Amino acid sequence: MDACSEALERLQTMAPPLKAQPMTRESESMKKRFGQRSMRLSAVAVATAGLVVLAGCSGSGGDGDAGGSAGEGPLHAGLPWGSSAEEFAAAVADMEPVHLTVQSSAPSEASARAWSTIQFKDQVEEYSGGKITVEIVYASAISTLIDNDDAVVDGRLDMTSIVPLYEPSKYPMNALLSEMSLVRGPGPFSAELQLNSTLNEVAMELPGAIEEYTDQGLMVAFPAVSQGETVFLCSEPTTTAAEFKGLQLRVPGIAHSNAAVALGATPVSLTQAESYEALQRGVIDCTIASLSVAYVYNQVEVAPYVTHATTVALPTSPAAVVLGQKVIDLPLTARQLVWDAAFWAGPTAIVQESTITLPETLEAVFAAGGAITEADADVNKTIEAANKQLEAKWDAAAGVPGFTDRVWAMQDKWLKKVKDLGYTDGGTLENYLEWGPEFGELDLTAWGNAMYDEVLSSLRPRA
Repeated sequence: MDACSEALERLQTMAPPLKAQPMTRESESMKKRFGQRSMRLSAVAVATAGLVVLAGCSGSGGDGDAGGSAGEGPLHAGLPWGSSAEEFAAAVADMEPVHLTVQSSAPSEASARAWSTIQFKDQVEEYSGGKITVEIVYASAISTLIDNDDAVVDGRLDMTSIVPLYEPSKYPMNALLSEMSLVRGPGPFSAELQLNSTLNEVAMELPGAIEEYTDQGLMVAFPAVSQGETVFLCSEPTTTAAEFKGLQLRVPGIAHSNAAVALGATPVSLTQAESYEALQRGVIDCTIASLSVAYVYNQVEVAPYVTHATTVALPTSPAAVVLGQKVIDLPLTARQLVWDAAFWAGPTAIVQESTITLPETLEAVFAAGGAITEADADVNKTIEAANKQLEAKWDAAAGVPGFTDRVWAMQDKWLKKVKDLGYTDGGTLENYLEWGPEFGELDLTAWGNAMYDEVLSSLRPRA
C-alpha cells in the first residue's frame, strides 16, 4: 500500500461524530427535550488534527476534472473522501464565487424541521471558505414534492429530494424501491438504518435505477432516503381486521392500495395536502403515511389514533437526494465538496427524523388525545399476504432472476451490520419518548461511512 492509500485509510476511519448543534425550537416541549446543549454538526467525515495532509493524493476523487471546466491545480485535482474543511477551503480559494439555491418544507429557519437543510448550507459554506453560498427558500415556495425534479432540472433549485413513487411512470425502477421497502425489519430506530442501507444497495444494483436520474442531467448523492415507519392514522381507534373493513382509507401509492384492499377498505387517492380536510370532514376514515409526514401536514390533529404493524411492514416512500447542472459544472474539487455535503444530507435527515420530528409527532398524537397501538395478529397476517403479492412480481419488474432473494439477503446483512455498529432499540414505538435517541447525542458517522465505503462511493465525482 502506498503512502497516499495508507493516509486515506486512516482518514476514513477517524471521522468525527455526526452530531447536532443547537438551534431555535418550534415549541416549549422541544426546548425541554433538547435542553441547552452546545453541540456542533460535522456533516462530513472531517480529518482531525495530526492526520496526514492529503491534498496531493487523488484518492476516490481522482486527479483530474471530468465533469466541470478543464484545468490544473488543486481546484481541478479533487480531494479524497473525508478531507477537512481547511483542505477544501484552500483548494477552492481561487474559485469564482458560486450561489446555490435549496428549499425546505419548514416554514422558517426557526423551525426544528429546518435543521437538516441548515446543516447542508453550513457545511458547504464552511468547507468552501465562503466561496459557495447557499440560499434556503422556506415553506417549499419553489416547488412541491411532485415537481421538485422539474425545479432542479430547470435550475430553480440546485439540490432537492425526488419522491419517485409520485411519478411511477417516469421513475419505474425507483418507484419499485417503494414496494421493496417492505423489507424493513422490526424496531422504530434500528430498522430505519437497516431499511435505508438496504434500499440504497438495492438502488445501486437495480438495473436502470440511477440512470433514471442521470439521464435527466441530475447527479445522485443519496439514492434512497426513507424517513419514518409507515402507519395507519385514523380518526377513531382502528386495530382489528373487523374495524378496518369498509373504511375509506387514503393511500399514497399502488403498493399501499394492495394492503387497503386486502383489509376490506376502499383505497382513496388524495394528496397529503388534501388529506387533512378529508379527515376533518369525515370523507376518509384513515390515512396511510409516515408519522413525520402526517405531522408536517397536521394530520395527527384529526387522525390521532396510530396503528402500526409489528411482524410486517407497510411500504414507505423513499426520496433521492440529487444535484443539478450548476453543481455538475463546478470544477472537480468544488463538485466533490457539494456532493459530500449532499451525501451527508441522508444521515442528517435520519438524525432529524429520529431526534426531532418523531418525538414532536408523538407528543402531538398524545396531546390530541390519541394513542399508539399495535395492529392485531389478523391485520398483520393480512398485510403479510398482500406484501407477498407485491413481492412475487419483483424479479420480473427488475428484469433480474433471483433479485427478490438478493433483496432479502441485503436485509439480513444490514440488520446484523447496524447492530454491529452499535445501533439498537431500547423499547417500542409506544414508549419511544422514554428511550429514543436524544438530539445532540445521536452519532451516525459510523453508519454513514459504512454506507459510503460499502455502497455509494462510486457515485462520488471523480476524474
